[in-house]
Amino acid sequence: MASPARKPWRPKLCRKKAEAVLSTQQRPSGPLEELSALRLVHELQVHQVELEMQNDELLETREELLAVLSEYTNLYDFAPIGLLTLDAGGLIRRANLMAGSLLGVYRGRLTGRSFPRLLDAPSRRRFLDHLAEPDSGSALSTCELALLPAEGAVTWIRVEEIVPGVNQERLIAFSDSTESHEARRLREDHQVQLEQLVAERTRELELRTAEYADLYNRAPCGYHSLDAQGTILGMNDTMLRMLGYTREEVAGRLHARDLLTEAGHATFQRAFPELLRTGRLRNIEADFRRKDGSEFPALVNSDAKLDAEGTFLHSLATVVDNTPGKEAERKQQAIQEELERQVIERTRQVRRLAVETTLAEERERRAIAHDLHDDLGQLLHVTTHQLDRLAAARTATERRALTAQMKATLMEASRSVRSLTSQLSPPVLETLGLVSALHWLREELGDTYGLEVEIRDDGLAKPLSPALATFLFRAARELLINAAKHSGRKRARLSTRLQDQWLCIEATDEGCGTEAPERVLEMAKGFGLQSIRERTLQLGGTFRIHRNPGGGWMVSLEIPLEPAASGEPA
Repeated sequence: MASPARKPWRPKLCRKKAEAVLSTQQRPSGPLEELSALRLVHELQVHQVELEMQNDELLETREELLAVLSEYTNLYDFAPIGLLTLDAGGLIRRANLMAGSLLGVYRGRLTGRSFPRLLDAPSRRRFLDHLAEPDSGSALSTCELALLPAEGAVTWIRVEEIVPGVNQERLIAFSDSTESHEARRLREDHQVQLEQLVAERTRELELRTAEYADLYNRAPCGYHSLDAQGTILGMNDTMLRMLGYTREEVAGRLHARDLLTEAGHATFQRAFPELLRTGRLRNIEADFRRKDGSEFPALVNSDAKLDAEGTFLHSLATVVDNTPGKEAERKQQAIQEELERQVIERTRQVRRLAVETTLAEERERRAIAHDLHDDLGQLLHVTTHQLDRLAAARTATERRALTAQMKATLMEASRSVRSLTSQLSPPVLETLGLVSALHWLREELGDTYGLEVEIRDDGLAKPLSPALATFLFRAARELLINAAKHSGRKRARLSTRLQDQWLCIEATDEGCGTEAPERVLEMAKGFGLQSIRERTLQLGGTFRIHRNPGGGWMVSLEIPLEPAASGEPA
């Protein structure tokens, strides 16, 4: 609370007031000597009254000063900002409650401590430099000082002002500026980052601009722009090379019709109004004419560039030399015709193979019927005759003899059935795989034809589907039987090997035949070399037959492998 203003001390005015007080009293009268004594007494009384008045005024001033001191103390101690009173050396003489809270030190312990020592090194130097200045009695502008981390919870304080006081003392007012300092630091960091980002983006933009310019001029297709009248506004280097012009000869000087053939110009007259109307053209075929007069086909795609009101500004078009495309179309047409021819030829082959397969099946049926009639049929006829004799036998000895004969005949019939079954599809092929079945076939042909067969295998696993394994077994059987029947020799070799996911089978005999390979194909019966070749080609393989240098023939099959069933042996 503000105290009332007091009038300045005026000695003459105080004497007048004292004389006015004594004037109300009766003045004495008498001789001159008495009047002199009375005048002296009067002066003393005036002086006494004056002193009493001064004493009263001093007492009143004292009360007012005490009230002002109390108010100042309350304002100082409970101020919402930190207040420190420092001496000339920076020692703390007095601190308010907020100062202790901000500095993290009890107020009573702050007295006598050095304020600069509460600051970090840069802030301390700044503060001490100010104290050392000759005119350091003037107020210091607002600044931020950093506290040592160990001295309190506040990291940064904002010194609002340093007010000069008496006896070279200074009054410092400060507040917590940690959040504002951090915000400013973040803002400065963000500003630096933003400037770096802007510089980086500027460099990227400049680089992209250069890249786009380079891409535009060195693009694999031609670019050009036309105004609403069809005049060429610009053209990239690629299209300039296509046409054989320079940029100065084209831009603003030539019309689109100057670069087109008659057919191309007719196409342009139909397509350009559509571009102005719809703003887009796609895959327009047009023929261009170069500066030297040569022509080339091209594919044109164009888009319209419009302003904010939708008014046409210019076109942006790409031009691709379609000479390779036209050539590809011609090649594709030729390939299509060749494919159709091959399909027709393959259809004939498939039909021929179907006929060959039917004939082979019929021959196989006849062979099976012949075997059943001549072998198994005769054995069954003999068994029937033996049964008749057994029924007519009179003695036990005769019956035992006939029973033994019947048993031998039935065993022969069983062997015949097993042999016939094995020739069609041996069980070992399903259980042990192709290589084991070929070893079994070697023994079977040795017993049947007296042919000595050498089996060679690379030892690698050969995963085959059941259908492919059956085909290869029957093919090998047919090749070896042909060697036994037609080579005139009793030795042959059969080799199997796996090479880059291709299965290679070679059958070689030591015969002395002189027939041509085509004649050899025609001589084959049963399953047939012709059927083997057709089936091999259907499977995507190759079939070769040729004479050995030492005599005889070699037939080779190369067939790509198919994924076999899980766990199926090779």
